[in-house]
Amino acid sequence: MSTSHNSSVAEHAEGQGQIPAETTTQVNRVLSHQKESDRSATKKTSSRTKAVAEDSDPETAAEFEEIVKQPFKTAADLKKAQDDPFNPEKLRLDQSVLQAQSAKRLLITVPVRKPNKQDFVRVHPDPEYRVDVALLDYERDTYLLVPQLCAALTESEYYVATIHVAINRQKVVFLWPVKLPGADGRQMEWHISAAEAAENARDRWVRVTANMSLGAYEVFEAVADYGDPEWPTQSFWELLKIAFKNRLIENTDHLIIQKLRGLA
Repeated sequence: MSTSHNSSVAEHAEGQGQIPAETTTQVNRVLSHQKESDRSATKKTSSRTKAVAEDSDPETAAEFEEIVKQPFKTAADLKKAQDDPFNPEKLRLDQSVLQAQSAKRLLITVPVRKPNKQDFVRVHPDPEYRVDVALLDYERDTYLLVPQLCAALTESEYYVATIHVAINRQKVVFLWPVKLPGADGRQMEWHISAAEAAENARDRWVRVTANMSLGAYEVFEAVADYGDPEWPTQSFWELLKIAFKNRLIENTDHLIIQKLRGLA
């Protein structure tokens, strides 16, 4: 029952002489107190509503409104979206997982050559990763000779060189042959400068470029810090096997020797 209705009832009852005047006064006093309480409660509620409105984040409210506007999705709708092969979440590629599961690269080819003129290279500093050998060049291939065979060949058919294990910044491992002086002790500037370049490359990244006017190789040291190279885990023995597979000459009956002598 409302306060105004209670007041009217009290006034009507007093006019009919059904209750004493002092009782009516008490009733009016109670009703007046009730009105003050109602006004206070209304004022507090209004203040709290205003405070909540002021503290609300406009962006959060906007996001909430967008969510409310979205159509309701049933369990069937959600499953259909999840099973869709074109769902971006199903196609998203995790690069870290891809790298972790990548296959290990096998070292099955080791070129035998001098460094490319565009490459910065390093030479393995361990003496166990270099050796003096007899080599023979035929067309674009380099062949390894067993020492016993050299006595059956002339100096024009082979040469002596130091084989260095080298690597470029693209992590390509190769064997770098640097020619040594012949039997007469003479050595060209090309060979001297190549040997110096290989020595410098043991502890720094260098680029080796042929200078035809100079008649020698020029060596350029990298200014940037490329860090230490990632050397292969294979032994020097294993690297020689990979590099000279099918290119080891052990006797004069080898096809390449026969071709050099015009016998094949």
